[in-house]
Amino acid sequence: MVGDDIVPASAVGVVVNLTVVSRGGGTHLTVGPSAGPSSNGSTANTPAGATRANSTMVELDRSGSFTVTNGPGVAEVIVDLLGWIGPTGSSQLVPRVDPVRILDSRDGTGLAGPGAFGPGVVVERLAAGQVLSGVAVPSNATALLVNITAVDATMATHITAHPAGLAPPTSTVNVGAKQARANLAAVSLSADGGYAMRNNSGSVHVVIDLLGWFVPASGGSSPSSAFALQSPARAVDTRDGTGTGAGGHPGPATNVGPGQTLEVTGRLLAGAPSNAASLILMVTADRPSAATHLTVFAGGRPMPSTSTVNLPSGETVANLVVVPAGAAIAVRNNSGSVDVIIDLVGWLVPASP
Repeated sequence: MVGDDIVPASAVGVVVNLTVVSRGGGTHLTVGPSAGPSSNGSTANTPAGATRANSTMVELDRSGSFTVTNGPGVAEVIVDLLGWIGPTGSSQLVPRVDPVRILDSRDGTGLAGPGAFGPGVVVERLAAGQVLSGVAVPSNATALLVNITAVDATMATHITAHPAGLAPPTSTVNVGAKQARANLAAVSLSADGGYAMRNNSGSVHVVIDLLGWFVPASGGSSPSSAFALQSPARAVDTRDGTGTGAGGHPGPATNVGPGQTLEVTGRLLAGAPSNAASLILMVTADRPSAATHLTVFAGGRPMPSTSTVNLPSGETVANLVVVPAGAAIAVRNNSGSVDVIIDLVGWLVPASP
């Protein structure tokens, strides 16, 4: 992969969207560098007979490779390349402290009015140089870091997010009928600063939460950060109490109830360095007793009106999130009771001036 016409030889990581098509039994995928210790984390989960997608950032080994390992079931795997991460980066991420909702077709936020996306419909919006839900996106932004949620689909479909004017043969969010699914995406912007979303089948509502943006490494009006990636490492697991105690130590094995917030150690989570500005986490919600969503945010901050992981009762769903590395990280569960699993994928440190 590295050194070809797509990914430069200097790349140290890639951003990919994994789609898992179950062909026999539920399963999960683990992604990490091809050489090095095996990971105890998970990246994508799918029940028997279902199709699920999830994005992640993957560290590459010295040969420029990474490995996708399948769990107990039989599955077909599709990998879409969204971008790559260089040692210093041709662009840098400016993460937001508080996520903000910039589009919601249910109430018309960010659109001309409310209304679901119909089959084959493409919606284009400007971002660079615009004020989105009170947030000024710089004019030199080259991509957005967003969480895209598909809600209330009338039939199985997928949403593709892409630069305005360009429709690649890929998918960003895969969702079944009458379900809600979320996926983190780094969406490149067109030359005029626009992005687009296409719905494949039926009608579906689309919700977009803004987590940050990318700017050229040479400049930007806001402090930017450089990436550091690792093999996913299990940091928190409420099923056995991993990381639920004070200071990230083991604690009681207990799930998170309706309306409850789990707070876990932030900056030192699973060995993140003390100068980490933000953490890159894979957050998994495991078999809730009712349909629910999790919201992940910086501890001590007001809870944003956004969501991170959406899932029906009884399923296991993961999603990537970038969250400030403060004293604590908060995970709020909306409904029912659910186990929460957090894997540390990497972190962001302040970029060198």
